[in-house]
Amino acid sequence: MVAKGVHRCAGFVLVILVSGGCGSKPTSHDDAAPIPRTPMDDCVARFDATHATLAPFLVDLGIRETAATARTRAPNVAALRGCAQNAPHPTYVWFDGGTARAQLFGDTVTPADNTTRIAALAGRYAHPAPAGSLDDSVVWTIGADGTLVVERTPAGPPTKTTRPTTEPPHQLAFTRARQLAIATTNATGTTSRQFVPAFVDGAGDLYLSFTSGAMAIPLASPLVLGDADRWIVRRAEACTLVDAQRGASPIPCRLERDRFVVTLDGSEQVWPRRGDVLLHPAMERFARVSPHGK
Repeated sequence: MVAKGVHRCAGFVLVILVSGGCGSKPTSHDDAAPIPRTPMDDCVARFDATHATLAPFLVDLGIRETAATARTRAPNVAALRGCAQNAPHPTYVWFDGGTARAQLFGDTVTPADNTTRIAALAGRYAHPAPAGSLDDSVVWTIGADGTLVVERTPAGPPTKTTRPTTEPPHQLAFTRARQLAIATTNATGTTSRQFVPAFVDGAGDLYLSFTSGAMAIPLASPLVLGDADRWIVRRAEACTLVDAQRGASPIPCRLERDRFVVTLDGSEQVWPRRGDVLLHPAMERFARVSPHGK
C-alpha cells in the first residue's frame, strides 16, 4: 500500500510519499546489511598503506602523486587485478623516477649559458684504460665552439689492426647544468644525440657516464642520490633506500669529509666528494691535459 500525504503550509506544498504493506514495517539505511568487502578492496587498501609509507620520500624526490593516481599506472592495474585473483607476489611500480632524475641534472641551460660553458670546457682530456683491461684509451679534444674530436687507442701493443683511430666529428652542448648532449652526424647526414651526465670539477677534470646512468649530485638536505632505478634519501644522519618496486627500507650510510659511503646489497659504495658535489663511483674521469690550443 502506498499512502500519499499532502501538507500545505506558507505558500508551498510538501508531498510525502510513504510506502508500506500488510505486515511490513519501514526500513532504513541503518538496518541494511553492510556491503561485503571484495578481494580487490583488500588489495587496494594494502597498496594505499604501502604508498603512504613512501609518500614522504617521494616528496623529497619531487614526486607528488597520490595513491589513487599511482594505482592507475598500467603495471599497477595489472598487479592489482592479479592480487585480487590471489597472485602470490604482485609486483607494483610505486613511482616513476624520471622526474627526480631530470631535476638532479640541474637547471635547463640557455643558449647563451651553453656558449659560455662550452668555451670554458675547451681543451684536451685523457681517459686512460684501466690497468689490465681491454678497454680503449680515449683522448677528447674539445673546441671552443663545442666541436669534439675523439681519438681511441686500443689496449695492447700497436699493430695494423689496433692502431689509433679517430671517430667521426661530434658536437657538444649542455642541455642542463650537469648533462651534455653529444651530437654525431653520419655519412648520410643523419644526426643522432646521446645525452650523458656530466660534471666539471674545480681542477677542470671532466666526469662522464655513458651507460650506467651514474650522476654527479649536489649536497643538499635532504640528500637525494640516484643509483640506477633506486634512490638514496638521507635525512639528518639516517638513509633510506627507495626502490620503485621494493618500496622503502633503511640502509647504513655515513658522510665523511671527502666522501659519502652507503651500504647497498651487502657492500659499501663510495661516492667521492668534489667541493659540494658527490660523484657516483661509476662516473668516468677525463683528466684535463691542457687547455684548448696548447
